[in-house]
Amino acid sequence: MRLTGAMIVFAIAWMILSFVFGAFSEDEPGAKAQWTSNKIRGMVLALFAASLPAAGLMWGYVAAVRRWTRPRIDRVLKVAGASLVGLFVCLLIVGIIVGVVKRGEYRKVGAELAPVFAAHLHDYTTELRNRLLKGPTVDYRDIGGYYHAKDPELAIPGKVVVVNLGSTQIDPLVFGGLKPELRAATPEEVKTVVWLEYRPDPRGKYIDGRSRVVILCVVTILDPEGPQCLRRLTFEGSVPGETLQSWENPTGDPPGEEIVNYLNYRLKIR
Repeated sequence: MRLTGAMIVFAIAWMILSFVFGAFSEDEPGAKAQWTSNKIRGMVLALFAASLPAAGLMWGYVAAVRRWTRPRIDRVLKVAGASLVGLFVCLLIVGIIVGVVKRGEYRKVGAELAPVFAAHLHDYTTELRNRLLKGPTVDYRDIGGYYHAKDPELAIPGKVVVVNLGSTQIDPLVFGGLKPELRAATPEEVKTVVWLEYRPDPRGKYIDGRSRVVILCVVTILDPEGPQCLRRLTFEGSVPGETLQSWENPTGDPPGEEIVNYLNYRLKIR
């Protein structure tokens, strides 16, 4: 068991090192907040690589230290099972840490850039909406449903600014999470405006009377020069469990990271 614990600690340390020196190695401003699937695969592979010597050493421990000429298969399976449990716990802990750090980095980048666009928020919201309504048609190109992994790419005229229409402010999480090549750094670079409209969606009640609520977000992608709506779609946040403890939140998390991933991998500048 000491050996198992040591290898779990080693695996966690390996994952943290991979996270720090792999995910946060970029030099571009705000680029360290970007999290790609390749880096996630690399971290998972690093953890599995760390678990391989653990399995070999545990087998040697069973065979040599216990002095079994032929280890009993049931004991070997117990050791292997404990290793898999440790591996799962490591993945869970690292996943939680990665999510918290990632969101924090996104918000930090977004909050640092937000004051640059403060004087132009009226142009991105009320003024743009009025211009859309005065146009010949308001062509909202809706994509139904909440699953958007197979949506086609969308060509946009240039760099993006992201505004939360509820607060009429730059959305720090989504804006900060954009890739540097998509995210506008100055008002002069803004060629595409993204509106976010969050709203609660009640999904029944719990036995204690609290409402079970999912946060939805309508994302509208606009070309302000036209003006023209390029695409509109809805994202669903996390769904609370069907049963809930008294201390748990009956409202799910908003779909911030899902929107970030969609914009980063579906939007292409012409």
